[in-house]
Amino acid sequence: HLDTPIKEFLEKLLKENAYKKGELSNIVTINEEQYVEIEKYLDDRISYYKNLIKTNIENINSFNINNGLSFDDYNKVLPSLLNKIEKDINTEPKSFINKTLIDILSGEKNWNKNKKICVGESERLQLLEYFSNILESHSALFIVNIVKKNLYLYVLRGTLLNIIKEYTEETNKVHISEFNKRISDIIDDCSVPFIYERIGSRYKHFFIDEFQDTSVLQWFNFLPL
Repeated sequence: HLDTPIKEFLEKLLKENAYKKGELSNIVTINEEQYVEIEKYLDDRISYYKNLIKTNIENINSFNINNGLSFDDYNKVLPSLLNKIEKDINTEPKSFINKTLIDILSGEKNWNKNKKICVGESERLQLLEYFSNILESHSALFIVNIVKKNLYLYVLRGTLLNIIKEYTEETNKVHISEFNKRISDIIDDCSVPFIYERIGSRYKHFFIDEFQDTSVLQWFNFLPL
């Protein structure tokens, strides 16, 4: 039953908010060999970021041992960050990034819960660097996972756009959703004086019926006038 999801994806693809200016004249497609190559690259990046996270967590544990500390001595947002990542490494970053965490990593807020516990300035900076590295690696890992998960959609997108392009060339018919996109491409390559010279001298006034239904793309097409 692939017809339904492909139809739903095509409907989304034809919408104006999915349009990238000039894409119909430069459709990017990926063959099977390229797909496998990209997928392998993404897998390598996933392993790389996971290893970075693991290494920095080990560095934090070593830091605790060397300084006689435990996570009970930390501001609670720091061990909470590690717990969430260790429980599910694919946790969405925004679920644990908050103002307190940002303030701690920027040095505006204490990393330790007990002010009597202190370490040297260089050690403090090193510790915060470990947490920053984990945060950066995890954010990158999250993005790479999204790209890998949706890679097949990028391939499908290129295939469908090519089918539409071939159909248009063969039948000389254009889908109704294409008109605003094509106008946008034409206007984008022309200066306002040129557009005014071609149209402004012919039309003195414009009346837009049902303006509340005007799309963003339609409005930007109209602005130069």
